[in-house]
Amino acid sequence: LGRANTLGTLQRYEEAIPDYDSYIQLMENPNRKKGDWDAKAYLWRGTAYFKIRNFDLALSDFQTTANLLPDYWESYYWMALIYQEKQDYETAISFYDKALQRNPEHSESYSWRGLAKYNIKDYQAAINDYTLAIQYNPNDVAAFINRALAYNDIGMYKEALNDLNILLQIAYPVNRAFYSSVKEKAEKN
Repeated sequence: LGRANTLGTLQRYEEAIPDYDSYIQLMENPNRKKGDWDAKAYLWRGTAYFKIRNFDLALSDFQTTANLLPDYWESYYWMALIYQEKQDYETAISFYDKALQRNPEHSESYSWRGLAKYNIKDYQAAINDYTLAIQYNPNDVAAFINRALAYNDIGMYKEALNDLNILLQIAYPVNRAFYSSVKEKAEKN
């Protein structure tokens, strides 16, 4: 298991998967005591499958993890990411909800759920999620960018400009054309 995790850390996912397979086969010994590591082996193998974009096998492993450890938030988070990749935003949102019920301070879940809501044009709900993401991680650049986009889309140009100015303060390069467009609209309102 250690070697598989090391290979995963090195982003050598295809090499890690057979090591996870071996560990999971050993787990199936009925005389062996089961524990959290068993569920996490499925989670880690699922993550490797996700990274090589084999979403069906990843989803199966994350579902197994959720069955073995129903209170473990990470399996729901990864399932949400898969549905987000498949552009099934409603299902993704439901899995982000489950992840956040188990880990209500996970900023990435708020940020990604915000993007799913943005993609279904629920801009105010997206803004709310981006705001929570920023609350839990004030350096979440993606949340600031995406919140600025959502503000822009609903005509809240001053708020969008404020987010873009914050990005400039944390030394993040902002698209100048977008910045100029939002600034012009904000000054008119």
